[in-house]
Amino acid sequence: MNNKVMSIFWLRNQLLLANAQYTVLIILPYIFAWIYKYLIPQNQIEDNFILLICLPMLFSMSVGNLISSIVSEEKEKNNLKELYLSGLSHFEYVIGSLIHPVFIAIAGIILIPILIGKTNFENYSTYFIVSLLTGIAILLANLLIGILSKSLSQAQIIGVPLMMGTMLLPLFNNFNEHISNYIDYTYIGGFINLLQSPEDFSLNSLSLYALLTWLIILTCCCLWGFKRIKVKKS
Repeated sequence: MNNKVMSIFWLRNQLLLANAQYTVLIILPYIFAWIYKYLIPQNQIEDNFILLICLPMLFSMSVGNLISSIVSEEKEKNNLKELYLSGLSHFEYVIGSLIHPVFIAIAGIILIPILIGKTNFENYSTYFIVSLLTGIAILLANLLIGILSKSLSQAQIIGVPLMMGTMLLPLFNNFNEHISNYIDYTYIGGFINLLQSPEDFSLNSLSLYALLTWLIILTCCCLWGFKRIKVKKS
């Protein structure tokens, strides 16, 4: 890891430590998981349902909101211009910016099941991989929002529908078959299918191919967005 990426990494450390709002967003999904597990009778709620609620919350609020807010704020304050003038490439900026959100996502994927006592996974490696890919897709979508937004407030407004959709889609999936069919084509469809029907989930499923397609599209859009910023600032 080169010095420029490490500089971005330590800059993010200072920003997270100085801003209590980000700390609250990071720990909020764990609080909700604890509430669902220990304050609601166990015969009224299943562990997989808690994961369907709390992990999308982690991905959208703790991970997605974090990256979109940071990137859009740096754009608004022209910090990106200074970074690019110092020779930082868009690839180095992306890598340095993604370290913390990806770590937060991995921590949540591992720790939230431990917190609620969920140990009976059909296939833990499949759960981990699908959850991580889903988290990265949501992260990239929010990164794109941060890239394209002109200000922090604009990024937060644009990010609300994505955040609400991510958190509510697992609930909508149970309403009727038509909604379920559309959800298979979303970035979170594979994650929902895995937790709702783990015994029927397959790595060859349509929802998983849709997730991989979203990852490719969002990655290309983010790279295009950063190149567009660099051209504008040059």
